[in-house]
Amino acid sequence: MQQKKQLIQLRIPLLTLNTLMAHILHMIRQTYFIVRPILAMELGLLSMAQMKAATTMDSILLP
Repeated sequence: MQQKKQLIQLRIPLLTLNTLMAHILHMIRQTYFIVRPILAMELGLLSMAQMKAATTMDSILLP
């Protein structure tokens, strides 16, 4: 009986730790899905600006 009680006491922190980790992972995933499109937009704008800069450089360098 005593051993079973110890097992239960040992199992509870493990469960809470697992649920905590799951929650943290879920939150990270959600923030990632919110941030990712913004990052993609930023990167897209950056690459567009770079392309524009490259084409203007080409038009300056190549008559």
